[in-house]
Amino acid sequence: MGFDNLTISALAQRLGVKQPTLYKHVTGTSGLHRDMAVLAELELADVMRRSAVGKSGDDAGQCCVGRDPAQSQQGSCLGS
Repeated sequence: MGFDNLTISALAQRLGVKQPTLYKHVTGTSGLHRDMAVLAELELADVMRRSAVGKSGDDAGQCCVGRDPAQSQQGSCLGS
């Protein structure tokens, strides 16, 4: 669907609820987009924080950007 195409109508249909139900939780499509962006930012910050635990300096920074996909699979970088 894509972020830009996400609307209250499309979300309501996908969730199997009526549009007015969603308006109790968000202030329209722009509010939905804003809320989703905030949630994504919070989730990214959490993943980065968890991936850097026990690391310092360049190791922590490198881990947060996932420089080596193999490290992610081993649980020492993103995705751990």
